[in-house]
This record gives sequence, structure tokens and C-alpha cells, in this order.
Amino acid sequence: MRKILAVAFKDIKIRFRDVRFIFTVLLLPLLLIFFISSTFSFSYEPFEVNIAVLIEDNDLGKIFLNDVFKGEELKDIIIIKNVSSVDEGKKLLDEGDVSAFVYIDKDFSRKVYENEDAKIYVYGNPNESIKPNFVKEVSEIFALNVMRYRAILNGLVGVLSNRINDKSQISYEALNSFFKELSDALSKERTDLLKLNTQLATTRSISSFEYYSVGIGVMYIMFATNMFSEAFFEEMRYNTLYRLLTAPISKIQIFAGKVLGVFLMGFIEMLLIILFSYFVYGVRWGNILNLLIVSIITVFTFSSLSLLLASLTKSESEISSIGPIVALVFGFLGGSMWPLFLFPDFLKKLSMIIPNRWAINVYISLLYGDSFTYISKSLVILTIFGCVFLLLSLVNFSRRDYV
Repeated sequence: MRKILAVAFKDIKIRFRDVRFIFTVLLLPLLLIFFISSTFSFSYEPFEVNIAVLIEDNDLGKIFLNDVFKGEELKDIIIIKNVSSVDEGKKLLDEGDVSAFVYIDKDFSRKVYENEDAKIYVYGNPNESIKPNFVKEVSEIFALNVMRYRAILNGLVGVLSNRINDKSQISYEALNSFFKELSDALSKERTDLLKLNTQLATTRSISSFEYYSVGIGVMYIMFATNMFSEAFFEEMRYNTLYRLLTAPISKIQIFAGKVLGVFLMGFIEMLLIILFSYFVYGVRWGNILNLLIVSIITVFTFSSLSLLLASLTKSESEISSIGPIVALVFGFLGGSMWPLFLFPDFLKKLSMIIPNRWAINVYISLLYGDSFTYISKSLVILTIFGCVFLLLSLVNFSRRDYV
């Protein structure tokens, strides 16, 4: 392990003596964050909530659709797409066309009236948190109030039944009390919906400085690791690699040291951007442990990609010209230049195969304060990208007798 660390730190020292490297990789991204954020000022926030809806129940289900989702409080926020089957709704969800899918089966009203377990099914888009949770809360408010109405009406029916059996008169006060409870319940539902509407409208938005700290940061991890990968060819040019091979150290240890050096350089790059944006722009990166895990996985993925590019090129000049092009293309398609919600649909779908998109989504989720469970799917996808890139680079380097 000591030999691996020695190789890694040797490469890092060499890079930090390179003025071009320091400016291009360490200083330029900080300047870009400032200039791009100042030029393209915006707030990254939800404007509308697109949902798929399948309501098979024609009683309470239709009330839910018409009085709640299409009601005065939510009509400007909720954009409804009616579907004809559960599979169609889930397909729209999987494709990212909607934030949530709401399904009410045909027996919902009957179950409510017969005191059975009645459910409103809400499926959320795993790549979003705020909008699906909003739809879920709206549905829960309706469901709770349906239960409240049922309890009130059951009580009223009970009183009426007792009075009829006793052949006694029903007092005006008793009826007035029940109708007051019903009115209060209706008023509370309206108030709760208004509160949710206000919460969504005032949801913490992501500033342009915060967004580009993430976008430029992710893109420049690849620039940093690309430039660091040039060390493979520099050592061959200066014959230092052959000297290393004659030393008491194995090829696999040399390769592991190079890989570790690339990883550490990418991590230093991201750490610098995080600290700079925190102290200069006040960017709040969320939970520190989650941020550390996300950064490690993100840097691993882009380090592996840079190693793959190095394994596919034949000279220092090739990787120094191809690497930046790949970084810029991935940055553009992945959302580093501007947010994905501004992209046309075909580019949104294309971005699904770009690691930048998943890395940016995870960091944005951290800024919103999302839990580790919520971001875990994107982290798994990033890890798969990284493992595939690393495996392919190992195969290519072994063919060239570097490993």
C-alpha cells in the first residue's frame, strides 16, 4: 500500500508544479462559476406538477379529481394527464414525463361507505422529491377528510336511528352540531390545501450560483482527471515509467498508484469548488456525510472515465485534445451548461446515458435536503458507470502491457 501511495503522491506533486494545470483545473472553474452564474441568473425551482391520473371510481374518486386537483387552490399548479391503465401511468412515470401517478380503483367509494380499507395509490418519480411528496400530501389530506366525513355522518346516522327507534324528536341543537362539524371539516380541508399551495410556491429554490457550482464542478472533475491521466504518456516520454518498472514494485502497484492519483486529483478539485462556493456564495451542500459519499462516488466515476479515455488513446497529445471535447460534450448533454428542465424532450432522454446528468441530479438533491434513501438509485447508477469504465480501462491497459 505504501508503494501505491508513493506513486499517487509523486504524480500529484508533479501536477502541482505545473502552472498550466493549476490555472486550467483549479482556478478556471472558480472563475467560470462566477461569470456564468452572473450572466445566466435564474432560480432552479418547480413551476408546475405534471401528474398522470387514473380514477375508476365515479363517486368520491371524481370528487377528488374535480374538487381537489382541478379545484381553485391547485388548478394553476397541477397539470393532469388522464391515462387508461395502471401500466400506462407507470410508463409515463418511468419515462420521466410526470412527477407522480395517482390511481383510485373502482371500489374506493364502496369501501369508504362500508368502513373498509380504502386507499389512494400515489406513485412518485424516483428522480424527484418535492413534487411527488406534494401530490402525496394532497392525497393524504383528501383521504383523511373522507374518513372525517364518514365518522361525522356515521354519528349522525346513529343519532337519527336512535331517535327513530325511540320515537323521540331530534333537537335542533344536535343537528346544528353535526352540520357545524361537517362545515369545519370542509373548511379545514380547504385551509390545508391552501397551506400546501403556499409551501410549494415558497419551496427553497436553487440559485444560479448554487446550480453552476454543481454543474461546473461536475464537469471540471473530468477536466482534472483527464489532465492527470496524461501522466501515463508523460512518464513514457521521459522514460520514468521504465525506471519505475525496474524498481521493486509490480505493474499492478504502479497502475493502482496512477488510478489513486487520478482519483485524489478529482477529489481535490471537487473539494476546492465545494469550499469556495460555501464560503464565497454561501452554498449549503446539505448533510456532510451524504456529500462525502456522493463526492467519492462521483469522482470515482469520472476518474474511471478518464482512465478509459487514456487507455483508448496512443499519445499525450491525443488525450489532451480528445479529453476536453468529451468533457464539454458530456457537460452540455448532462446539464452542466444549463438546467435539464430547459432541454427538449429528446435531449432529456439522451442525457439518461450521460453520467454528468446523474451526478448533477444527486448534488441538486443534496441542496434540496433530500435523504440518502432518495438519492441512492442515482448513486447506484453512477457506481455502475464507474465500474464499467474502470473494467474497460483495465482490459485496454492490459492489452498494451501497462498492467
